[in-house]
Amino acid sequence: MYGHDGRRIRLMYVDDNNVAVEREIAALRAAWEGLRGADWAPGAEADRRIARKAGREGSVVTAMSWALISVLAATLLFIALLFTEDSAMSPEWILITPVVTFFVVWIGSRLRNGSR
Repeated sequence: MYGHDGRRIRLMYVDDNNVAVEREIAALRAAWEGLRGADWAPGAEADRRIARKAGREGSVVTAMSWALISVLAATLLFIALLFTEDSAMSPEWILITPVVTFFVVWIGSRLRNGSR
């Protein structure tokens, strides 16, 4: 749930372990819609904050995905080079590659999302 300033508010005990989530959310939404009044309008600043937070979280998820893929690619490349007896790649590159990939993709995604 988000407050009127766009900050996320955690709803305690609204999870699959304690309540029927869909029913609880429907009840909360009905109460909110009844109390908000007819003159209510979404806040532009809150919408911007929510969109920025979603963009930041999306950037991190994208970067983590690419970093995990790069671990697999670096490992496969290392194994292939190991069988060819080529010492062009040392094992630490299996650890360095995902870190570099994460930061490159994360910064690129943030720059791309910031220009929109």
